[in-house]
Amino acid sequence: MSSERRTATIVRQLLPHKVSHDSAALSSAFAASAPDHSSNKNSSSNDNNNSNNKNNNNNKSSNNNNNNNDVPVTFTTPSFQMPLEWTIGTALRLVQVAASEQIDEPMEATLDGYSTPSTADVGAASLRLRLADATGPVFGQHGSVVLAIRRGPGENWLPAIGGVPGHHKDRAGLPRQGLLEVMIMARPTTRGRVTFLPEDVLRAWLRPGCGLQLRPLSRLGDFRIDDGSGPWLRDRICHTASEAEDFALTQGGEVQNGQFSQLLSLTGLRADAKVSPPPMDEWDLARTGQLHRDVQQHDFLLSQHGDDVGA
Repeated sequence: MSSERRTATIVRQLLPHKVSHDSAALSSAFAASAPDHSSNKNSSSNDNNNSNNKNNNNNKSSNNNNNNNDVPVTFTTPSFQMPLEWTIGTALRLVQVAASEQIDEPMEATLDGYSTPSTADVGAASLRLRLADATGPVFGQHGSVVLAIRRGPGENWLPAIGGVPGHHKDRAGLPRQGLLEVMIMARPTTRGRVTFLPEDVLRAWLRPGCGLQLRPLSRLGDFRIDDGSGPWLRDRICHTASEAEDFALTQGGEVQNGQFSQLLSLTGLRADAKVSPPPMDEWDLARTGQLHRDVQQHDFLLSQHGDDVGA
């Protein structure tokens, strides 16, 4: 079987119904597959039946409106440089842990922006958040974390991994206390798993300055200054994703027979059956002629100062 046919088979298996590659058709299939909790099969009154039918119609209309506003998420195959993948069962387990009533109230944060240059360099994508309260065992000190994120109380949680820089300064020498960088693990892969959301989806899903809610699940490890860029950052991200999987195992393991539609339900996202390439890293960009910013800066200095550069 060719790789294209194998990918198409996996995509069809992940979707709740047989659908075309048209986004509208896929959206309708997801809406139709959602359980309808508003009908009352045991009603003994015609008035109740009429009321239930009206409620069902209103709910269906509401679901369709929400679906139309949801951000489409295409399938992808993770790159060699950033091979992050979880099983759907692992992602759903983290969502279930976040939804547990035994966990404290959600924490508030504000979106500062999107991927840092170093994150984009390694072929990843992230949200840069400012915490309303940078205290506690998870966000109170620098390190890597596993958490859940959502835009507000009316939505379901999405699983994520993050880095708390703490007292470490950025490339401009500015403090990063109270900041958090997050990668959301909610994009379907052609291997039937999930990877991180790309930046174009993140930008459509949430605007800078908007508030959102976080649920810290566990602190995973220390964050070192050397982990902030290049291959060290890539290794730290991959290691954090692996540690998050280990944490899910301690919470009951993978959710069996989980569906990708469950993961995106009521999150502001919807699956799109199209297959798109993963984000490009600095090496991919260099092959297209887009040189790294440090190389461009060096070339500029060389043109201004000649052989004195690096002497």
